[in-house]
Parts: sequence; C-alpha cells; structure tokens
Amino acid sequence: MDIDLRSKNDNLQDWRNKKSKITEALLKKAIEHLYKSNEKISQKNVSFIMNEIATDEEKNHHANISPSAISKNENYKLLIFEAQEKQNIKKSKLNSISKDAQRNLEIHKLKTIIAEKEARIKEYESIINRADIDIVSLKDIKEDIDYKILVQDFISLSLKEGIIYKDKNGNLVSEIDNKIILSKIIYKRLLEK
Repeated sequence: MDIDLRSKNDNLQDWRNKKSKITEALLKKAIEHLYKSNEKISQKNVSFIMNEIATDEEKNHHANISPSAISKNENYKLLIFEAQEKQNIKKSKLNSISKDAQRNLEIHKLKTIIAEKEARIKEYESIINRADIDIVSLKDIKEDIDYKILVQDFISLSLKEGIIYKDKNGNLVSEIDNKIILSKIIYKRLLEK
C-alpha cells in the first residue's frame, strides 16, 4: 500500500513559502537599516544585519541567510542592487549639495573681503577729505613730488585718525584687521630716498 505524501509535501511547501516571505521581509528590513544608517549596502553587510536584527520567530524559520545564499537568489540580488542604486543617487545628491554649500561659502568669503576693502577705501577717502588733500592726476603734475613728505603726512594722519598703529617692532598695522600695512624696514627705506 502506497502512502499518500501529498499532505506532507503541502506542509513542506507552505513552510518554504512562509520562510521565503519571512526571509524577504527580513532582507528588506536589513536593507532599510543599512540605508538609514548610511552604511554600504552589500550582500555581506545585508547578511550580517539580518543576523543582528532577526527576531526569534525569524531565527526559527532560518530567515537570516548567508551572503552566498543571497547571491544564489535573483530576487534578493535585485533588491540589494536597487537599494545600492538608490544609495548612490542619495550620495551624489549629498555631494552636489555639499559642493554648492562650499561654493556659497567661498562666495560669502569673497563678498566679505570685498566689503572690507570697500570700507577701507571709504575710510581713506574720508581721511583725504578731512585733510583737505586735492587729488590730482600724476600727469598734471609737472614739478617733482617730495614722496617723503607725502608718506610722512599719510602715516601721521592715519595714526592720528586711529586707522593704523605702530606695533612693538615698529611696523605699521591696520586697526581693522590687525595686518601689517607697512613694515619698519620698508618705512625707513621710503624715508631715505
């Protein structure tokens, strides 16, 4: 008498279907976990995370699988490949955003430098206006100019107006940004000529 094994086969098939569904759900959870934590999505990492996050029921159904088992199943490989593509798109968007942010930062720095230079120019113009110095084109001047006197006048006026100061080494330093405008050596050479 032959034994009817159809009922056992049906149970085995049901168990396989249930295991397949649980495995796929666990695989998707592992992929989502890696995606959210910005970890690299690979078969090895997915398998590792599946083992880490598997519940007791999932472990009882042997839902956590090895990287080689993932590589043998086309559906699982496709899920991982799609997640990798999604992750690559996300990374490229983040890179483009960070590049834009860097560009904006550089533009802001340059605008700040320009604003500082414009402020310095206005300050020098106001000094010239207060000192009653006529700005004349060098082409119009036919006589020799005494540069020593001009340098001395400019420096004494700038010191008096608080635009520059002399540091302990004798260098002339800007009050605005504390940068050396004229070193002591150059200042002396200008006055020698």
